[in-house]
Amino acid sequence: MRKLRLKKEPFYKERDEKEREEFDRQLAEIPADTPVVYVDEAGVQQEMKPTHGRSKRGVKLYVETTGKRSRKINIIAGYCNGDVLGQTTYPWNTDTEWFCMWFEFVLIPLLKLSSVIVLDNASFHSVTYLPIIAEAYGHKILWLPKYSPDKNPIEHVWANMKKWLRNFSKYYASITLAISAHFG
Repeated sequence: MRKLRLKKEPFYKERDEKEREEFDRQLAEIPADTPVVYVDEAGVQQEMKPTHGRSKRGVKLYVETTGKRSRKINIIAGYCNGDVLGQTTYPWNTDTEWFCMWFEFVLIPLLKLSSVIVLDNASFHSVTYLPIIAEAYGHKILWLPKYSPDKNPIEHVWANMKKWLRNFSKYYASITLAISAHFG
């Protein structure tokens, strides 16, 4: 009989179950015709190597890699009803000023009126400026509970993108081109 292998799912001990229940309640109260846009950022290394491969049974498989740290490319996007919105790649760290500019000038123009924008609690998601920007354009912000990435469906988009990049980025001149090709 074969053993069933299950992927571990992170469970953050710092998360607050009451906050999570309150988030679920607020999400359930949003009318069905109101777009809910989940926003998040991800980082990828310039060199995305496959994590798995094939070899003869009992023979260890090696992959050549550099011992030096490679530059990281960041990607930011919104996700609504299966569509990736405002996907932007950039080589610098995300800060409040950059995020607010992307939020107002890239994401907001792509949204339908009265959208609900779900954000996590990253330090650069300004609790001061973002609600003002969102409300000025007729949108509302809903904050994810702390330590609850499982409540953000765009995390699956990032996981699938990284898996794809590990397999196919070698066919592109740069990781940025590979990311653009992935989102087509």
